[in-house]
Amino acid sequence: NPHTIEYLGEYVDIPVSVYDLGDPTVIVTHDSSAIVNNVLGDYLVSYNATDKYGNVADTVYRTVVVADRTPPDIVLAWSDQNPYTVSQTTISDYVDLGYNLSDNYDNENDITVTYDKSGVIMSEIGTYTVSYYATDTSGNVSSTIYRTVVVADNAKPLITVSYTHLT
Repeated sequence: NPHTIEYLGEYVDIPVSVYDLGDPTVIVTHDSSAIVNNVLGDYLVSYNATDKYGNVADTVYRTVVVADRTPPDIVLAWSDQNPYTVSQTTISDYVDLGYNLSDNYDNENDITVTYDKSGVIMSEIGTYTVSYYATDTSGNVSSTIYRTVVVADNAKPLITVSYTHLT
């Protein structure tokens, strides 16, 4: 006690035991109708028993917690662009292609995404990694995903002809 079920999950009762000195065939009844599996929270399941002599047991309760324990999903937007090649530039800020989110409970706007693009240096040719992970409002954290960024020299060489005036 308590027993936790996943948001939108099915509650399956966990067996309880009963002992009665004069009636070994006592049957326990339970009421789990208060559980709402699409609303996070705590709910009570009650258990009762009456023996063949009419003796009624004290009601006992089990707490059932409906919880979101599933982490959000995060995937790269434009996943076919991994690795993602960008032209070397003097602009210092890398502009990312983004990501897509989904979650069993939260809306996309309620999910916090942490990503690190700090290692991408747009002025230096090289291969860099951008990492992302998502956290929902229940504190569930996704797996970390990665995008490879290749800063490449895509510029054509520029030829300049100098004229020298000879006299």
